[in-house]
Amino acid sequence: MFQSFDLDAPETANTLFSPNPQATTLRAKVKLDVFLLGVPLALAFLPLSKSLHMNQKREAVILLAEDRNDDILLVKEAFDRAGITNPLLTVRDGDETIAYLQGAGPFADRDHFPFPDLLLLDLKMPRRDGFEILQWIRAHPVFKPLRTVILTSSNDTRDINRAYHLGANSFLVKPMDFEDYTSLSRTVAGFWLERSEAPTFPPEDVVES
Repeated sequence: MFQSFDLDAPETANTLFSPNPQATTLRAKVKLDVFLLGVPLALAFLPLSKSLHMNQKREAVILLAEDRNDDILLVKEAFDRAGITNPLLTVRDGDETIAYLQGAGPFADRDHFPFPDLLLLDLKMPRRDGFEILQWIRAHPVFKPLRTVILTSSNDTRDINRAYHLGANSFLVKPMDFEDYTSLSRTVAGFWLERSEAPTFPPEDVVES
């Protein structure tokens, strides 16, 4: 189970940076949690905001590619519980994902369907699966920089290796517990929406072939 630490709290900071055995254990725990969530260890001790939604970029848009209604609801509820107010839009299969990214068909209005700053991509979807979507994204210069995080129920080593080989930025396994989902949501938002800078779309120096 993932454990959340308020790194702004004085008692936590005092413990983290003191030389006593408790500090050593806590530092190891924080580093392990950060490693498991796919966040660079160098960011483990950066102070996070107590209120993520107050400091996130308001315009940052998250696209969730997920076909299961219960998982979509779970992600939305976890984001609400974590205080993440960024727009969260959903597509339910591989073809819809590509159409959204292209701004085609029902997604042509970019005012209502803006290009995402972050794609949360399930692997097992109808029509085209997550691997095919990832391969498609990385094969197109305009879409290639899109930060794409795999969010799936699979923890198969072959799936993990294949996803990274195809260009995934991170690979996260869906938690079984709702509290873990909320903790995971905070970590994803804290890094990808607050710490990490998103590329601009379309890139000015890239011409789509």
